[in-house]
Amino acid sequence: METVPAAEPPAGPPKRARRFGQFSLLSLLTLMAVLCLAAAYLNVARRLAQSNALLEQARLKSVEQQHEIDRLRAQLGVITVTDPKKIHVLALRTE
Repeated sequence: METVPAAEPPAGPPKRARRFGQFSLLSLLTLMAVLCLAAAYLNVARRLAQSNALLEQARLKSVEQQHEIDRLRAQLGVITVTDPKKIHVLALRTE
């Protein structure tokens, strides 16, 4: 009598060994999405910081200009009413 060799289970497609540097398409898309979001956030943060710096410079310039206007008005004798509830008096020189 002949012996029949034991049947081996059907083999599926051969498994490939993963090498370093291989990745799935989903991993690539996820990585690209994260990198794009990070770049967008950093760009917005940089532009916001620049805008805040420009606003601060404009505010300082405005304050300096207002002091100059006040000084020139005082030289000309123009009265500036800062509190309408108080009495404001301007002394005029007579010769």
